[in-house]
This record gives sequence, structure tokens and C-alpha cells, in this order.
Amino acid sequence: MREPPPVREEGSAGAVAGRERSPSPERRYKFLLVETICLLGGVCFLSFGVYDVRKGVLPLGWVASAIGVVLFANELFLRLTRRLRAASWVDVVVITGGFLYLLVTGGSANTGPLWLYGLPVAALFLLGIRGGLVLTGLFLAASAVILYVPGFPWLYTTYPPEFKLRFLPTMIGITVLSYVLETIRALTQRNLEQKNLELRETVEQLERTRRALADETERLAVILGSIGDAVIAVDRHARVLVLNAVAAALTGGSETASVGRPLAEVLLLRDAAGRPARPDPVARVFKTGRGVHVEQGLWLEDDRGRRRRVSLNAAPLHARDRSLGGAVLVFRDVTDADRVQEELLRARKLESLGVLAGGIAHDFNNILTGVLGNSQLARLALGEGKDPAALLEAVEEAALRARGLTDQLLTFSKGGEPVRRPTDMAALVQETTAFVLSGSNVRPRFHLDSGLWIADVDPGQIGQVVANLVLNARQAMAGGGWVTVRAANVEPSEAPAGLPRRPYVRVDVEDQGAGIRAEDLPRVFDPYFTTKAGGSGLGLAT
Repeated sequence: MREPPPVREEGSAGAVAGRERSPSPERRYKFLLVETICLLGGVCFLSFGVYDVRKGVLPLGWVASAIGVVLFANELFLRLTRRLRAASWVDVVVITGGFLYLLVTGGSANTGPLWLYGLPVAALFLLGIRGGLVLTGLFLAASAVILYVPGFPWLYTTYPPEFKLRFLPTMIGITVLSYVLETIRALTQRNLEQKNLELRETVEQLERTRRALADETERLAVILGSIGDAVIAVDRHARVLVLNAVAAALTGGSETASVGRPLAEVLLLRDAAGRPARPDPVARVFKTGRGVHVEQGLWLEDDRGRRRRVSLNAAPLHARDRSLGGAVLVFRDVTDADRVQEELLRARKLESLGVLAGGIAHDFNNILTGVLGNSQLARLALGEGKDPAALLEAVEEAALRARGLTDQLLTFSKGGEPVRRPTDMAALVQETTAFVLSGSNVRPRFHLDSGLWIADVDPGQIGQVVANLVLNARQAMAGGGWVTVRAANVEPSEAPAGLPRRPYVRVDVEDQGAGIRAEDLPRVFDPYFTTKAGGSGLGLAT
């Protein structure tokens, strides 16, 4: 694309011939005032001249008419050539000379009021205060010479004393008034220029701020578009300010159509039953001024009724004065992730069941070996006439072990309902711990509340729990040590999360062993998972 030719200023090299450099707005305004005053003077001179010609006052009438015509012609020249500065000076010189001519010829005594002599004074001051003072002084000096010097050679008339008394004070008053007005105008103009300069700087600053804000908005849009999670920002009235493409896709709307709408219309959060989520995460942020995290039990419904499980984080947005100005929500679709997690959990359960089945088969084989072996020996003993009582006792012990294994299986399958009764937990804990640790190099230490409550439990099941915990502690300290067992009352207000608000008895078992490795923690309750040689892996699982 061709660039347009450069625009050349008037008065510069290569400018159009016959035009002067364009003046500043202030000087242009002053020159226009000068032209207006001189044009008014031209009207006066032309009217005076026509009047004097009609009355036969010659050559005064012709000279006055000529001065008026010159002023009008100069105004026309100004319009055609735009020589504002030159035309203004010519007009000032012509009107000043014209009034001096009226003074010399005596026309001032018969033509118009004295204030008309203020026209050249005002015009002179508009050309500049300093120059106006000098030129006005020369004009007044020339007027004083004409009026007050006796025998002035070119004076064509004699003025009465009252005219001389009025003329000079009137001219001085007009001069002072013109000086004051021009000074005020110049100061006002200077203040206006300063204000304009400040306003221009303010506009430029606003423009720079606008561009910076536009750049920042563009960067924010790029950042939001690159985030993989859904992001929605709202104001303090919970109206959407901005959202990214991921949020628009999950909510089923569009980025532009959602802005400005209430968040409740854009983000439809539901609980597992399909009811509106309570409490509302944004309302909680506005109420508490703190962030909110919801990991489970939250569903998002789009405009087509499709539901996705989501996790959500909401955080407050603070203004410069630290007041709450809105909130930002970050959420993600975890439906597929939860499905994968459920599949992994199901696979792990199946793996555990496989291990459990293998362990059960192994244990039952051991038990059946005892039953079958002792039964065969009893049959042989009967054939030889021996007493089979010891052998039958071994069969009974194997059967009891089989029943214990069955009880464990019932516990796994939740078929073994506990038989609860009021139980002294202090006695149960002490007896079970002492029995498990008997004959070992591990010693017990008990810290039991003096007023420990009576608990409503199945003594067999709870005793098995304590026994397995203490046995694990004993096996973890092959070199000996101390097992500390604590039992304390728990008030309803202190009940652990997820349990009903009721009184409980809490039992803690602490050993001095090496602890459980981090990689083993997820599997410590799996059946038949054990890290101990000779362990069954059913203790914690049971």
C-alpha cells in the first residue's frame, strides 16, 4: 500500500506560496479579535465618511470613507489569502492613523463619542501587552501633541477646553482598562493551556492504562485458556465475570453468553440425590471469607440434564482495600477418575479374595489332615484294642480350630452378628494383653482411666481385636520392649468424625518397633497379607 504524501505546514519550505505559517490557537484567537475590532472601526469610519460627504464636509468625509473601505478590503484580503498576522497589523496601523487623522482635522469633535478612540487601544493591546503599552503610549503621546502643543502646524481646528479635559483622562482610562482586561485574558489563557496540557497528559495516561489493561486481559484469557481445569470468576453479587472454555464445555453454555449471568444459572451443582448442593460453596466463601474444598458427593448438571461428578475448590477474591470483591471457582470432572478408582478397588478386592480363598483352602487342608489322620489312627487303635481317647481329643481340637476359622469367615462376610453385653473394658484389656504377652520378652504398661466406662460390646470380638493388636506389637519387637496400652473415655462432643454423637471408650496400643513401611500401609487390612515369617495375615483383617 502506498503511503500518502506528507502534509507540509503553512510557511514551511515547500508550502503553498502566499500563505504564512499557521499561528498558535491563542494568537489566532487574538488576531481574530483584532480583526473584529478593526472591522467595527471600519463600520464607524464608513458611516462617519458617508455622513460627512452628505453634509459637504470635504475632504474629511472622503478620507473617513476611504479608511472604512481599506479596512473592509483588508478583511476581504484576509479571507482570501489567510494572512492573518499581516492583515491584523495593517488594520491596526490603518485604524490608528485614521483616528489620528480625525484628531488633526477636528472630526473627533463632531463625529462619534470619545470611547471610539478605545478601538485602536484595544487592538494594540491584543497584539501583545508589552507592545501594546509601547504603541498605546506612542498613540497617546501623538494625541497629546496634537491637542495640547500650542500652534501645532497641522491642526486644522481648535478644540474647546472641555474636550481637551475629557480626552486625555478618557484615553488613560481606556488604556488602563485594556491593560487589565488583556492581562486577565492572558492569565486565563495561560491557565487554560496548563489545564489543557494536564488534561492531555491525563488522557495519554488513561490511554496507556487502557492498553495495559487490554494486554493484561489478553494475557489472562491466554492463561485461562491453557488451564486444564474449569475456572469461573464471579463478583460479590455472584455474577459471572469470566470463565474459560473448559468451564463453558462442562456447564453446557458459551463463554460470552454466560458472562453477567447469576452463577446459580450457569453452574448447576447437585448432591447424590439430585437436589441442589447444600451448602452452596460460593455462599460459604462469601460468609466465611475462606477457601472451600469439596472432594466427594458433588455433581454438576449441564443444560441438557447430563450429570458429572466433580471436585471443586472455591477461594475469595479480595480488592485493594482487602474487602471481599468476589470469588474464583476451580473444578474438574472426576467421573472417569472415580470410575477408574472403583475398578482398581474392585480388582484389589478380587485379588484379596483370591488370597483369602487360597489361605482358607490351606488352613482347611491342615485341619482336615488332623481330623482324617486322627480318625484313621483311632480306627487302627480300636482294631488293636487301644484307648482312642487321646486321638479323639485331637480330632475335637481340630474341629474347634475349624469352627474358629468359620467364625472368622462369618466376620468377613458380616454374617457373624456380635453378641453384645455390658463389659468391663479395663479387665478385658488387661487380661487379653497379659495372656498374649505371657512367656515373651515384651512387657505391658497400662494407662487406664480410673473411671473407665462399662462398654456395650461383644467380648469375644473385642478381645480378638485387642489380642491381634498386641500380638502384632509383640512380633514387631523381636528383641523385647514395652507395649503401652491406653484406655480412655470419649465424650459425645469428642466423638470421631463419621461416628454418631455418643459416648465411647477408646483403646490405643503402642509398641517400640520399627513401624509399618509406607508402601505397606494400603494393604495392612487385606486378608492373608503379612510381612512376618509364619504370620497368617488374618489378624488386622479380622
